[in-house]
Amino acid sequence: MKTVTLVSAIALALASPVLAEERKAVENPTSSSTFITVGNSTEMRTSDWIGAPVKNGSDETVGDINDFVVASDGKIIAVVAGVGGFLGLGEKNVGLSFDSVELTKTADGERVAMVLISKDELMSAPDYKTGNKTMRERAKEASDAAAKTYEKAKENVKAGYEAAKESVKKNYESAKEAVNSDEKKMDDPATR
Repeated sequence: MKTVTLVSAIALALASPVLAEERKAVENPTSSSTFITVGNSTEMRTSDWIGAPVKNGSDETVGDINDFVVASDGKIIAVVAGVGGFLGLGEKNVGLSFDSVELTKTADGERVAMVLISKDELMSAPDYKTGNKTMRERAKEASDAAAKTYEKAKENVKAGYEAAKESVKKNYESAKEAVNSDEKKMDDPATR
């Protein structure tokens, strides 16, 4: 029995590093892995940051994150901030070098992009233009298309209602004439 226990302990000791390596590969996949199944607290998803406020050194909100620009090597090179406007309307996009932006969280967990640029500097900065649209621009286009579809549907419903109303009116008049005709026939002694 002692021999079986000793052999089991030695086998377990020899297998432990292999088991630990397999577990690490699943929990913390390397860049050579095809699939990543678990994230960690140091990783960042851009979707968590879209819409986050951009604040300056005076802790005043000067815009919000609309997009990230990723280079062909996969590194983020710029943050596109929407500045000016109200609720996304009338704002312009300003490209901020990723090196000039600090992505952080407040004490209550709110995501915030900090920049050392005044609101006036951002407002006077050149617009960030690209052949591709930002998520906000795509959302606005989708919203505009939905509004057009809604208006067209509203017009179709109104036209359908008016047509149905006219049809009911014609049927009512026709039925009324038929009733009046039948009443006349009943009142006429010649038709009795």
